[in-house]
Amino acid sequence: MKAVVVLTLVTVSFASVHGGFFFRSSERTATSDGRPVDEECVRLGEAGDCEFYDCFERRLPCGREFYMKRLGNHYCNRFQSLRDTFTPEAQQFLTRAQQCQTRGLLEVYRRDYVNCHDLEHLAVDMISTCYTDNAFCDIFEDNAGAFNDVFSINDLFSSGAAKLWREIGQLTSACGGSAVSNFFGAATQQVITPLRRFISLFTDRD
Repeated sequence: MKAVVVLTLVTVSFASVHGGFFFRSSERTATSDGRPVDEECVRLGEAGDCEFYDCFERRLPCGREFYMKRLGNHYCNRFQSLRDTFTPEAQQFLTRAQQCQTRGLLEVYRRDYVNCHDLEHLAVDMISTCYTDNAFCDIFEDNAGAFNDVFSINDLFSSGAAKLWREIGQLTSACGGSAVSNFFGAATQQVITPLRRFISLFTDRD
């Protein structure tokens, strides 16, 4: 857990200097405006297909700074593109966990309106449930490096990312073992290295 705290503090410090955090209204509501439920979109949600996030957004548009675009679609495609770096057992986990998440969002997709901030909290909270229910800890230690590769430095400073990283921190910490410290040690280093380079622009002057 200490590594999670260090990562969070470093992220906040750098973001404050870098200007990377966005402040959004929690009152934004997405409405269907008469757009019907698309049965093809429902099929994508049942299958755990990454395209589901796009068709969800088309019916209930929250905008690119909210979950569907910023986190859901982004990370779904990241996991898909790096799927081969995970063990076969972890690949099965990714399939089941992704289906769990998109299926859990289908009830919201069928609504005529949704508060975008509430949707983001619901979707991020669902990650913990879906990961735990599909035995995340059984595959994490052998795949900690692959999970770390999924996340890039820019993700840490995007709106909504703090909630996601908090969930990941709680999940991995619950698993225990050296993989947890290795995972967050590598993630923290991703933040510290560019921060040092940024500071050196002002300190390494003749």
